[in-house]
Amino acid sequence: MLFVATTLLLIPACSEQVSAPEDKIEVTGQSAQPPAGPAPQEVQGQPFASSVLGSLDFSLASAKLASERGEGANTRALAQKMVAELGAARQELASIAEAGGLKVEATPGPTDQSDLAILSSTHGAPLEKAVAEQQMESLTLLIGTVRAYKNGGDNPALKAWAEKHQGPINDRLLDVQTLQAELEGNR
Repeated sequence: MLFVATTLLLIPACSEQVSAPEDKIEVTGQSAQPPAGPAPQEVQGQPFASSVLGSLDFSLASAKLASERGEGANTRALAQKMVAELGAARQELASIAEAGGLKVEATPGPTDQSDLAILSSTHGAPLEKAVAEQQMESLTLLIGTVRAYKNGGDNPALKAWAEKHQGPINDRLLDVQTLQAELEGNR
């Protein structure tokens, strides 16, 4: 929150002279802090692209597993839809990054490899529940990153990508939430 101090000077009759008081106003709190340093990583092009590519890679890999090994029709249909949509979004992001001179390298999440290893050894309903849980977490973080970049990113082409894909990614998150509720109801 930014606080602004103002001084109100009342101007008396024309024959009197008013001078501003010599008192100094001391500003404390957030507005007294020095200017911010470099932009946070989520609004810088390379970290954004690498982070989002990593998130998309994880979501794609786990969705592929669900489409191949899930037993529910709703799970398989959603997983196939996610593979198609997130795969296209990933391809587009990689093209934009490459055209902008950025490295097209994905930064995986800290537990992505171990999570995928566990999912690879699971089938049926346990796989579906695990994928839904992990997709909820992954897509929620991805939406936050995309939103932050859309609102303050440093690269117009990446900002346009974020603007275009924020809604569809959020829609898939809502689909995963619905699926998770269905799976919980089937216990």
